[in-house]
Amino acid sequence: MTDKQYTAKLWLMRLENYAGKLKAEKRTMLMLESRLYKGVSRYEGYTGRADPMQAQAAHEDAMIAYSEQAERIQKSQADYMRELKATREILEQLPGLLAPIAIDRYINGLKWEKIETIYHYGHSQMFRLNGDILDHVADILTATNTPIIVTTDNMQQAAAV
Repeated sequence: MTDKQYTAKLWLMRLENYAGKLKAEKRTMLMLESRLYKGVSRYEGYTGRADPMQAQAAHEDAMIAYSEQAERIQKSQADYMRELKATREILEQLPGLLAPIAIDRYINGLKWEKIETIYHYGHSQMFRLNGDILDHVADILTATNTPIIVTTDNMQQAAAV
């Protein structure tokens, strides 16, 4: 893989970082939601064992954390949608059959083996097509002066793929 292809791959892989961050934020939201309901049940179902003031304080803390997490999810969702749109615009500029293959891989998240089955290509053909996709994406990014932000997270992901 050339440096140009590697840079394009890192740029394409950043979308997975945004998706992963959004999933993590949603998992945190579910945890906070259960904490909120637990606080509500303790407060409303007061049996005399717990301090009602502590139960009310726990409920208010859970409400604050829940609302803050909702704001973080909205921001993560907006970031993800912005990056998804930018990636789709770049990938739709690819010539011929490269565009749907790139969209299936880098946006829909299909594995190469599944794409080989769908498009009836062999393993070596998919490697060549991926090289072509990365070359074209790098050229498009260069032509449009799109900033390429490289982080350690997407470097690790690109190395694993």
